[in-house]
Amino acid sequence: MFMKCVRWLMIFVLWALSGCNLNRLKEAKESLDSHDLATAEKRYRAILESNPQEIEALSGLGWTYHLALKRDEALSQFSYCLGIEPTNIECIRGKSSVILAQGDANQARLWLDKALTIAPDDPEVLVSDAIWMLAQGEISKASRQLEMVIRRVPENGRYRLPYAEALIREGRPKDALEQTEISLQSDIPRRTQAMVWILRARA
Repeated sequence: MFMKCVRWLMIFVLWALSGCNLNRLKEAKESLDSHDLATAEKRYRAILESNPQEIEALSGLGWTYHLALKRDEALSQFSYCLGIEPTNIECIRGKSSVILAQGDANQARLWLDKALTIAPDDPEVLVSDAIWMLAQGEISKASRQLEMVIRRVPENGRYRLPYAEALIREGRPKDALEQTEISLQSDIPRRTQAMVWILRARA
C-alpha cells in the first residue's frame, strides 16, 4: 500500500512538473513572438537551468539570439540542440538560417537539404528553402514554392510575408499588397506584424 502511494505521488509530481514546464515554454514563446527578446532569453534560460536538454527551449533560445543578431550564440544553441536530437527540424532550420546570415550560402544549403530529406513536405522547411532561394536571387522559383505552401496552409499568415517579398522582387507590387492585407487579417506574432507593415509600405 505504501509503495503504491509513493508511485502515485511520483506520477502526480511528474505530471505537475510537465504542466509547469509547458506553461513556461508557452510564456517564453509569447515573449519571442512579441519580439521581447530580453524577456524571451530570460525565460528560456530559466527553463534550461532546470532541464538543460529541453529541446524546445534550446531552439527557442537559438531563435532569440538569432533575432538579436547574436549569431555565434545562436549557432551554439542550435548545434547543442542537434547534438541531443540530430533530426530536430526546428534546430536544423535555425542552424541553416544563422549560417546563411553569416554569408555561407553553400553550407546553409547542406543543412536545408538535410531538413528536406527528413521532412520534405513540412511547410516550415519549404518556406526556409524558399527564403534561401530569395537570398540567392532565385526569385521566380521561390515565389512558386511559397505560393504552393500558401495554397496548402492558407490560414498561416506568416508564410505570406516571404511570399509578398518575392512578389515585390518579381515586380508585382499589387499582388504583394494583397498578400500583406491577408496576412494582417490573420493571427500572426507581433514581430511578424511589424515586418508585414514595413513590406506593405514598400508595396
